[in-house]
Amino acid sequence: MCFGLFTDVDAAKVLTQTPADHTVSKGQQVVLGCNIQRDENYYVYWYKQLPGGTPQYVLRFHHSLSSAEFGEGFSSDKFNSKATSDIEYQFIIKQAETGDTAVYHCNTWDNSTMEEHIERNSSWDLSVPPSSTVSNSPQVTVHGGCLSFPHRQN
Repeated sequence: MCFGLFTDVDAAKVLTQTPADHTVSKGQQVVLGCNIQRDENYYVYWYKQLPGGTPQYVLRFHHSLSSAEFGEGFSSDKFNSKATSDIEYQFIIKQAETGDTAVYHCNTWDNSTMEEHIERNSSWDLSVPPSSTVSNSPQVTVHGGCLSFPHRQN
């Protein structure tokens, strides 16, 4: 679970990511879950952050929509998102490969604090090692974490 510094911890939205740690074989589908705690009718945004880089907008999704809206350079050929409820969202990487090594973030807006639309976000560190002569099935490891960064409102 991600925790931040809030003036009113009981009221602030805290996004929860699952799994905290996860390993899959190269070529398999990766599913990252994000619980937004309560539905305030905002999009859930997903970002990809390459090592040493800034977050890149991959897609946004809302449980009332039938499909995600993608950022430049990203498409449904590789990524998808769906909601299993109005607060449970999933980010899907269809076939994990070395180029997917990055930190992935979900975030949404929080209306419950005194400040305007404070963001709370969750992140996953996804590592897809290159193929080696020792292993025919390189592993993808996902580690949970937290990071704050600016993004635009829906």
